[in-house]
Amino acid sequence: MVEWYLKQEKICHLAGVMAGSPTMLAKHLDIAKEEIMRLIEELPRNELLAVLKIEEEDTYKIGEDPLPKSVALKLWKPS
Repeated sequence: MVEWYLKQEKICHLAGVMAGSPTMLAKHLDIAKEEIMRLIEELPRNELLAVLKIEEEDTYKIGEDPLPKSVALKLWKPS
């Protein structure tokens, strides 16, 4: 699964504004999801694994989507 997180308002005022506006958050999230999914599909395995190790503090989960099969294969079956 690809998990989606939003920063807490205490570290990102814009995130607080979006959290207070479901319409704004949905619009932004749709665009962000497209770009992030494109990025994870294009990143080489070693770079993707490095990104996955980065911990983000002061965030909370707002959703999840299935991991594309191509990405799952890249992560679990290195070429």
